Amino acid sequence: MPKEHLKRISFERFVEAMQVFSNDYEIVAHPWLEIRTCWEEPNEAGVYSLTQIPAVMNEGEFLEKMQPITNIAVTCMDKDCAHSTWERIEAEPEQIMMLTWGGGVVQNGKERVQALQVIASYLGQLKWDERLPHLSTIHAADHDHVCGAVKVWLGQSLPEFLTELYGKEITPQSEEEDTLMESLIRDGAFVWIAAFAGTGVEVLSHLHVTDRDNPENNHLRRIDLDSSGAKMNVQMLIHLRKLMLELRS
Repeated sequence: MPKEHLKRISFERFVEAMQVFSNDYEIVAHPWLEIRTCWEEPNEAGVYSLTQIPAVMNEGEFLEKMQPITNIAVTCMDKDCAHSTWERIEAEPEQIMMLTWGGGVVQNGKERVQALQVIASYLGQLKWDERLPHLSTIHAADHDHVCGAVKVWLGQSLPEFLTELYGKEITPQSEEEDTLMESLIRDGAFVWIAAFAGTGVEVLSHLHVTDRDNPENNHLRRIDLDSSGAKMNVQMLIHLRKLMLELRS
């Protein structure tokens, strides 16, 4: 049974939260790309892949699609990330739900952060209600090599931000970028940990280490989600950047 203290989330509110991310192809200036449903194989590797729930779907149809689901992946729609995540999940295709949009679990802005919380809470609520009988794992992830969503929100890429912060050149896929991305992902993953606390669902988190010049070097790095781990969100970075610029002006 659901926890009594949890505020109930309606299916309609869940759908509205999903739609907050419906225009994310515009972040990467690819508005013509096909939006996939959450239960389809993502667009092929090398192509961005945004997922949504069909607008005509009702709650009964949604729950029917969710019955076989064992794994939910929440990750970036990035061309090096979405399809790679789908490929690496050890489950049959019909057992996977893909939630992919700009930034994955790394979000910024009140509307997007609240949307992520509503989505996680609704799905957690279904698990408590015993309406997701087979769900066992949440994959909460994002990638390095300049996340486009973070670049838009911050006004510059993480390597450029870190170059200014440290006063020395920081390159994409560097240890400095990866450490900061892992911190951002860790913060976003805790939304899912909180939503599924006590349900028995395991939350796993990874950084997709991507090398676009040498794709054979791409791999996943497991992130320690221990509560003692450092966490950083994009809003904190924006404030830090403003402070840094003010101090240097």
